[in-house]
Amino acid sequence: MPGPNIQINMSGLQLELLEDEGIDERKCRGLSFMTCGELLLGIDLVILLVIGTTGLVAGSSLWTWWTIVEGVVGFGFISVGLHLRGTLYR
Repeated sequence: MPGPNIQINMSGLQLELLEDEGIDERKCRGLSFMTCGELLLGIDLVILLVIGTTGLVAGSSLWTWWTIVEGVVGFGFISVGLHLRGTLYR
């Protein structure tokens, strides 16, 4: 029966990996922003392909504007992540 010790050990392992790689908190936050931006763009693509085309055929532009705004936010997250992350090479 897994207990709380597994979670403590796994988080300790993750912290050791971050220290070994030399990734500080700022770079880790930048990578998180980039991941969120990529997820937003992926979801945006699915919404555009499934719902956006049928909405345009029906005369509604709600999903089109939704995907445009979500795409801008996704690209914004990626650019902020790139700025925070900087270069991963020494």
